[in-house]
Amino acid sequence: MYHVVLDNLQHYAPFSFYEIVLLVTLIVAAVSIPFAKNRLSAVIMTGAVGYIVTLQFVLFWAPDPCLVLIFK
Repeated sequence: MYHVVLDNLQHYAPFSFYEIVLLVTLIVAAVSIPFAKNRLSAVIMTGAVGYIVTLQFVLFWAPDPCLVLIFK
């Protein structure tokens, strides 16, 4: 039914190196949370995911959501 054609990527905004690094780090941290051996490391990884999302907002020049995530 639905299929994604990856041949024509020129319609999308270009990715910067920092966005790709943060995205990969975000995926690794989020996937590793259920496999944490103890609660403290799970909490630390969850906090890391939150700060990575905040850094994504900083890269997208959206300071208002960034400040809300940091000081909430």
